[in-house]
Amino acid sequence: MLSQEFFELNLAFAEKMAALVGQPLPDALFEWTHCYLAFGLGREFYRDHPLWQDFLGGLAAAQDRAGFTYRFYLNHYRPKTPLQHAFGCFSYDPWDGGRIRLHFRDAEQPQFLPLSRARAPVRKAELKALFADVRANLPQAQSVVGGSWLYHLEAYRRLFPPAFLASARPSPDLETRYLTLWGQFLHRDGSLRLDSAARFRRCFEQKNTPSEALGCFPLSVLWLEAPLDVFYTHYCV
Repeated sequence: MLSQEFFELNLAFAEKMAALVGQPLPDALFEWTHCYLAFGLGREFYRDHPLWQDFLGGLAAAQDRAGFTYRFYLNHYRPKTPLQHAFGCFSYDPWDGGRIRLHFRDAEQPQFLPLSRARAPVRKAELKALFADVRANLPQAQSVVGGSWLYHLEAYRRLFPPAFLASARPSPDLETRYLTLWGQFLHRDGSLRLDSAARFRRCFEQKNTPSEALGCFPLSVLWLEAPLDVFYTHYCV
C-alpha cells in the first residue's frame, strides 16, 4: 500500500505545476499525479468519474490535504487481483499488434533485494519461464515492449538482451500519472524513499517553468521494443 507521504509529494508537485502552468489544482491533480490510478478509478481517465469528483469536493474543504487524500485512498483501496501471466517478479500483458508488454514488481522474499547481483540468476530464470509461456501460448506475438525508469539501472539492464536495451528511447508521454515514473520514490512496502523524495521536492520548488519542474524527476521513463526472437535466443527458449 502507498503511504501518506507519497500522496503529500504528489500534491506538492501538483500545486507547483498548477502555479507554473496556470491551471486549476483539480486539473493539475488529474494530469500530474498518480492519485486517479491510486484510487482504482481505471485507465480511461474520466474527469467526471463520480469518485474523482467526490475526492475533489472533499479536498477543496480539507484543511489537511495530504491527510484527506490518504484517507480517501484507504477508503477506496482494493487489493490487486492476482496477475494472470506472472513469473516471480515479472509478468506480461498481451497488447494489440502482436506485442507483449513486460512488467516488473518486487515479489522477492523479504530477506533478498530483487535486483541484487546474487538474485540475478533467479530473475533470469523467471524471464526464461515467462518467454517459454509466451512461445507456447501466444504464437501470434511478435515483439516485446518495456517502459519504466528501471531501465536506467544497470542492475535491471543486465537481465535483458543487448538488442532490447539498444532500443531504449525517452517515453513519448510524460508518464506523470503512472508508477512507471513515480515508483522511483517508493520502497517495496509502499513507503516513501525520503532522501530522493526530498531532493526531488527541493528541486521542483525552485523551478520557474513546467519543463524545468518536470526535469526534476531523477530518472525518466524509457520505452523499449525488440522482436520476440531476440528474447527466445537470449534466454534459450
